[in-house]
Amino acid sequence: MNKFFNIKRFGRYMVYDLNNAKNKYWLSLILVGLTPVITFVFYQMIFMLIEGSWSPDNGMIAPLAAFTTLVVVTFTFPSKVYGGLTDKRIGSDWLMIPASTFEKWLSMIIVTCVVLPVCVAVLFFGSDALLSVIFPHYYGDSLIHNMNLFHDEFMRQTEDVLDINFTGVGWLNWCENILIFTLGAVVFKKAKPAKTILAYVLLSMLVGNIAMLVFAGTPRSMMEMFDRDGFNAQSLESFINGLNMFVSLTYTLIFTIVLGGLYYRLRTIKL
Repeated sequence: MNKFFNIKRFGRYMVYDLNNAKNKYWLSLILVGLTPVITFVFYQMIFMLIEGSWSPDNGMIAPLAAFTTLVVVTFTFPSKVYGGLTDKRIGSDWLMIPASTFEKWLSMIIVTCVVLPVCVAVLFFGSDALLSVIFPHYYGDSLIHNMNLFHDEFMRQTEDVLDINFTGVGWLNWCENILIFTLGAVVFKKAKPAKTILAYVLLSMLVGNIAMLVFAGTPRSMMEMFDRDGFNAQSLESFINGLNMFVSLTYTLIFTIVLGGLYYRLRTIKL
């Protein structure tokens, strides 16, 4: 049997990993999925106490609920589901599960980057859409509806020259953040989210300073290009291509470091 990857063995471990995540996080998942409802109820209760009436839609409830959901899930899921691996007893039991390090690593990525966001999105957007239908005057339009309007307006303002895949960018940002906190959960033994945030801030400052030194002349070069060639389709296309390359390289570097660090940490967990 292949010690590195076997599809049947990986399938069995994947089922175990999903069940483990469900058992440890199902209640939290339901609560964060209902964040639009919870936010709406608390907001209207406070407004009722102050003004004596319900507050009409101000466009803030759904974005606030979305931000809260992203923060809570990113901070809590990795430590609740995988944080126990730093415990000697739990880590030893995990090592005894018949699966290779690569299979466990791959399963962890699928759970955090695919299964989890799909579950959160279904619950969140479902409750968000339901509120928009039941309380259209007090809750407003659903977040998906507003996001589509924003995309259409963005395309109109840029005259269809600049098209950004906001869904793809959002998913990449999700993967980046959840994987960073998953790495922190299996590295730090205590205060996992807090220590991860601190390490992330320090690393971001270091990388930011290096990037400023490397790309210090980029804004001036771009301005010189526009001054020389004028603001035309060709210069704009060159700018967009350069920006896409920079973003792609940045994401590649980040994911290489985080995924490599996560694999190394799983490989070096001891009994």
